Amino acid sequence: MDFKRVIVLLLLAAFGCRQQDSIISPTYTILPPQDSARLALAEKWKAVKTPAPAITQSIDQGWRYVAGINESLTDFEFPEWEQTEVLDLPHRVTLPNTAMWYQRLVVDPIDSSVLEVNADDGAQVFLNGKKLERLMDDRFYATATAGDTLTIRVLNNAMAGGLRTVKLISLANYLDYKNQLALYRKAGAAVDQVLRLSEPSAKAMEAASLLVEHPTIENITKVEALLSAYPMLSAPVLLNNKGHFELNWLSTGSGQAAILAGNDPSHLTAEFIVTAQQQPFRFPLDQLSEASFYRIRQLDTWTEVYEVPKMEQTASPFSFTLWADSQGGWNTFSQLMAQTKDDDDKFSLGAGDLVANGSDSLQWKSLLTSLGQAKGRFPFYLVPGNHDYDGYYDDLVPINYNNYITTPSGKNYFSWQYGNCAFIAIDPNEAFPIGFDSSDQKQWFLSEIESAEWKAATWHFVVLHQPPLSQGWPGYHGDGVVRQLLDSLYESADIDFVVAGHTHDYERLTRNYGGQQVNFLIVGGAGGGLEPEGEMSEEPVMDTVIRKHHLARMFVQGDSIHLEVKDPDQDIIDQFDFIKQ
Repeated sequence: MDFKRVIVLLLLAAFGCRQQDSIISPTYTILPPQDSARLALAEKWKAVKTPAPAITQSIDQGWRYVAGINESLTDFEFPEWEQTEVLDLPHRVTLPNTAMWYQRLVVDPIDSSVLEVNADDGAQVFLNGKKLERLMDDRFYATATAGDTLTIRVLNNAMAGGLRTVKLISLANYLDYKNQLALYRKAGAAVDQVLRLSEPSAKAMEAASLLVEHPTIENITKVEALLSAYPMLSAPVLLNNKGHFELNWLSTGSGQAAILAGNDPSHLTAEFIVTAQQQPFRFPLDQLSEASFYRIRQLDTWTEVYEVPKMEQTASPFSFTLWADSQGGWNTFSQLMAQTKDDDDKFSLGAGDLVANGSDSLQWKSLLTSLGQAKGRFPFYLVPGNHDYDGYYDDLVPINYNNYITTPSGKNYFSWQYGNCAFIAIDPNEAFPIGFDSSDQKQWFLSEIESAEWKAATWHFVVLHQPPLSQGWPGYHGDGVVRQLLDSLYESADIDFVVAGHTHDYERLTRNYGGQQVNFLIVGGAGGGLEPEGEMSEEPVMDTVIRKHHLARMFVQGDSIHLEVKDPDQDIIDQFDFIKQ
C-alpha cells in the first residue's frame, strides 16, 4: 500500500475516534436561552393575537331551561317544556353530574352556518329533535329556517355547570378561522423551534423575526426549510404500556429516529432504529437493559445524553410524587416538574384533568413536553379526569388520552405496585352521570381489592380524579357516587389513602372508618386556575385547605410515610407523618 495513503487512513481513523468519543452538544434546549435577541423575539410573538372566528350573531336570550332527571349519555327522552323558566345566557347552576336542557325557537333563518356552543362540561345539539354533526370541540354544523326548534343538552360532569354562550358563525368565516388557526399554530411552532435551538444561525433568527411580523405560509415555509434537517425532539417520558415500560417522545419531524446507547456517555455504539406511524415515538425500555446511557438522534438533531432508568424495585425507603389538574397551566406545571430532576423518585402519579380540553391534541403535546422535565428517569401513571373527556360527549371515548397516554392495563383504569405499596386507579368519567355501575370497571375494582398483590401490601392507595370528600369548592362536598363505592370498603379493603384532584387546591383529611384510618388527599394545584380565596363549603371540615399551586411527595419507609408538599418556589406549604395503624 502507498505510504502516503496509509498516513491519510490513520489520520481519518484518529479523527473519527475523536469525533465519536466526544459528546455532540444537544441541538435544542428544554427552555429557550435568555439572551436579549431571543427574549425580544419571544415577546414579539406573545403580542401576536390568537385567531378567533368572526361571530355573525350571539344567541343569548329567550332560552327555556329544565334540569334532566335520571339520564345517561344515550338513554334519555326530551323533556316536557310547558312549565319551564325562560332565561338569558350565561346560565350556570350547581347541579353536579346532571344533564341540563335548553331550548328556543329559531327566529332568523340559519344558512350553512356553525353553532359555537360554550357549555360545562360538554354539549349535544339537536335541531327539530335531530342530532347535529359535531365539527370540532363544541362546534356544530347547522342549517335552519325560522320556527325550527334548537335544543341543547348540556352534560355537566363537574360541580356547577350550564350553558354559557351560543354563537353563530357563517360557514365561510368558520373555514377561514380554521385556516388562520392552523397558520397561527404552524407559525408558533416554527418560532418556538428557533427559540429553543442551542445555537440558532443569524439566518434562522432573521427568518423567524420576519415570520413574527408577517405570519404567512411563505414565511413559515422559509423557516421550516432552514430547520428541515433539525426536527425538534421533546425529552423522553417513561410510561407503562400493558406491563412494559416505554420511552415516549415527540418530534416536529416524521419517519425514523435512532436511539444510540452504551455504557460510556461519550461512546454510544449500539443503535436502534425507531419508526413512528403517528406521534409520539415509542421505544421499549427493556431493549436498553445492557446500557447505562442513551440519546436520541433524528436527521441532524441530537438530544442530550440521558441515563437509562433501572426499574428494579426498592423495598424501602423510596419516594414518589402526586399531583392533579395541570389543566393547561403549562408554565406552572413545567416549573413543578422541574423540581423532580434532582430527586430519586421512583414514579409520579397524576390524578386527572391532565389537560384543559381533551379534544385538543396540542394540549396533549404540551403535557408530554412538560412531563419531559423529568427526562424519563421514572414512570408516570396518569389517570383521566372530566376535562380529559372534553369534546367527546357523543360517546365518552377520550381519543387523545388513548393516543398519547399508555397505562399498565391499556385502559383508563389500572393498578400497579411498588415496594410495600399497592395502587388502584379508577375513572368514573367514562359514564354519564359519572359512576361505576354501567361498565366492567366496578367488578374489576372489587376483584383488585381481593387480589394477592393488594393484600400483601402494607399501604393501599385508591387514585381517581373526583374526590369523595372536599371542602374547597363552595357547595361541593365531594362526589356521592365515589362515597357510595368506597365508604363500605375502607375497613374491609384496608384502604389507607384516597388521592384525588378536581378541586383546585390542596386538601388533607384523616378519618376513621371502624378500625381503619383513611387519609384523603386532594392535590389539585398542578397548574390550573386555583379556587378563589375565602369561599368554601361548610362541610366536610378538612384538616387542611391551602389555595396554592403545589407538588406533593411521599417518602415511604416501612410502616411510616412522610408527606411533603411544596409550592413552585419549593417552599414547604404542608408536611405530615402517617403511621400504619
